Amino acid sequence: MMKLISLLFCLAAAFAPASGKSRPNRLPPMPAGINQLVEKRGGRVSCWGVVIRLGNSRFSDVIRPEQILIREAKHGHDLRNVMSWRVGQNGKRLVIRFKPGMGDFGSGNRVEVLIDRSALSGGVESQNGRLEWSIETDVL
Repeated sequence: MMKLISLLFCLAAAFAPASGKSRPNRLPPMPAGINQLVEKRGGRVSCWGVVIRLGNSRFSDVIRPEQILIREAKHGHDLRNVMSWRVGQNGKRLVIRFKPGMGDFGSGNRVEVLIDRSALSGGVESQNGRLEWSIETDVL
């Protein structure tokens, strides 16, 4: 019986947080990839942009227009002039969205994002010098 009590005490001590330290209440990180940015603007829910998350790499603090191409697949138009982008979350996340009053992706479309690897911190291997993501833009 004493061995069981000792075992339970050891297990409780092993899994208890250290005194004075609290466990952070964090959500698990989102996986790397591209996701729709769905917002309600003017009473209308639509895909107004995308969010790109990196796994082991980081974006530079600023991505210049010549380092990024944002293209809608339906007509092949370059959307850089009507979209804004910013790097956040310690360089792990890039948020790309339509500027106010510039529209949305509409239905039956796909967005393609190409980023030159010079827009990433450190070296990133890529055969063609850029990284590419795409996603359908119909609201999921």
